[in-house]
Amino acid sequence: MEIKRLSTVAERQHGLVAIYQADLLGMSRRTWYRLIEGGVLVPVHQGVAAFVGSPPTAERAVMAAVLAAGPRSVAGARSAAWLWDCFDPPAGTPVDVMLRGRPAARTLDGVVAHRPVDHLQLLAVEQRGIPVVPDILANAGGVLVSYFEWVQNLQHFRWSLEQVRREQESRMVESFNKVFDLARNKGVPMRTAAFMLAIKRVGRARILGGIGS
Repeated sequence: MEIKRLSTVAERQHGLVAIYQADLLGMSRRTWYRLIEGGVLVPVHQGVAAFVGSPPTAERAVMAAVLAAGPRSVAGARSAAWLWDCFDPPAGTPVDVMLRGRPAARTLDGVVAHRPVDHLQLLAVEQRGIPVVPDILANAGGVLVSYFEWVQNLQHFRWSLEQVRREQESRMVESFNKVFDLARNKGVPMRTAAFMLAIKRVGRARILGGIGS
């Protein structure tokens, strides 16, 4: 009965199951390892296994990484783009996984885990002379392309992929240079410089729009 329930879970996860899911189903660790020893389950990552016969697809690789990283993890942007056929990754490209919160460091073969850091951790990095691109700037590329989609809808005209990439690169490079130059001139971290620019632009827009005094 436990194996059947575990198999039902695996059917929704490209043939994969995690040991913590087996725990939730009431399966003992002894039974879990017996299934592995008996060849019913094939280990993929620590704590993650696939039912024998499940095909090793790209979807399975991403799902395995997410399960191995923990129950609060999700696929990273690059891996998601890969699944949506936005690009063909070179052989050996690792799976990107986003971790929520700040779990203990864990190394997974073929997986790059991205985890958030707090202000003190960022400060320690910056004190070592390592520039840190703020998230508000690093994540702007996707928002920018969404804006391009809106513009195309207004124009009833479709841009080529090359034009989208060219316009995105031009604006991202320009934005980076403005943030970097301000940070250097004011002697502040890039994150602070990015917010200084953003607040200035919002204030200017409010004044030009007749909002506030």
